Amino acid sequence: MHRTPHPARSGAADVAAGLLVALVGTAEVVSPSTSVDGRFLASMAVVLGTAVACGLFRRAPGVALLALLTTGFFQVTTGADLLLTQVSLLVVAYGASRYGSTLLVWLSGIALPFAPLFAFWYLGRGDLPSVGDTLRVALSPRSDQLVGPVLLGTGSLAFFLLPWFLGLVLRGRERTLLSREEERAALEARDRARAESAQATEIARLRSGQARLARDVHDVVGHSLAVILAQAESAQYLVDGDPVATRRAMASIAGSARQSLQDVRAVLGSGDAPQGTGALPRGSLQSLIDDVRTAGVPVEDRERGDPSDLSPAAQTVAFRVLQEMLTNALKHGRRDRPVVVRRVWSRAGLTLEVVNDVRAGSPPGAEGRGITGLRQRLAGVQGHLTVRSQPTPDGATYVATASVPPTASRVS
Repeated sequence: MHRTPHPARSGAADVAAGLLVALVGTAEVVSPSTSVDGRFLASMAVVLGTAVACGLFRRAPGVALLALLTTGFFQVTTGADLLLTQVSLLVVAYGASRYGSTLLVWLSGIALPFAPLFAFWYLGRGDLPSVGDTLRVALSPRSDQLVGPVLLGTGSLAFFLLPWFLGLVLRGRERTLLSREEERAALEARDRARAESAQATEIARLRSGQARLARDVHDVVGHSLAVILAQAESAQYLVDGDPVATRRAMASIAGSARQSLQDVRAVLGSGDAPQGTGALPRGSLQSLIDDVRTAGVPVEDRERGDPSDLSPAAQTVAFRVLQEMLTNALKHGRRDRPVVVRRVWSRAGLTLEVVNDVRAGSPPGAEGRGITGLRQRLAGVQGHLTVRSQPTPDGATYVATASVPPTASRVS
């Protein structure tokens, strides 16, 4: 068990108390007719021991208790006079139980009852009465042989034990109050931790929503701009004087831009939706492939297996993944080579694969924000993405493969 904390008082007050006891005791011993002899020196030693015990009762209660017992033993063995100043020793018994360690409380409780023996010893000068004599005196009021020692011993026991019990009561009260304070502090710390945890959770939710919104906007805008750019570049090669082809190209560009604007509005409109719901993109996987074809880029669409129903969350992930994969193929791939799109349906879900060629000297297929977003999106639904390159004589072939499970608990 821990030691009871000392009150917030300066050590100067304890020193002053000890000096006061020493001055009062000296004034009690010294008189104009006092002669310096052995009895005087013994009394001054008792005064000194009492002053030391009183000055240390709070700072060092164990030393104070030892000084009290040593002074009492010295007094009864030398025959030094009992002094009125020794009444101050009651603070030592109080300090032992109030400020001492648990061990000192037990030791003081055992040592203080020896006060009656010291009283008997003091009056009888070492001739301790037997237990039978004590009982005979207690049962026979007519006998006055041990009345003085019994009364003095009982009084000395009460003198020391009453303040000792008072210190013990106050010690228990202080520990109870301290325990309540610690419990209150623990409850406040728990409430603060809960509030901080809730705040951190809310911040994480908002940041996750912002990241999801940023990925959706990136996918929609990036894909639309890539399609529009490819359509505009294809329009450059139209034959002059063919207004029908020109109007068809412009209409295709306008349609792509209009669809892009609608998709962006849909994504932004879902920004306040609960985390994990997402906005189911318009169109289908086939519509993405058709957009690339209208941009003038040849596409080899290969589908195997029976299309199975995907959960809304899985549909969203599959759409966004294929959208970004085709966007990368439009931005970095060769326009004179077809983009190969493979869709494989199985009980494990949907596997999407996009293969496109790049010219030698083109920017390497480093993983940018789009690829990172794809990995994060797929990881949120227990899917995965692999991107690999195969060198060719005139460049390289990049293969992106994504696995989308048939069901998903949330959209990342």
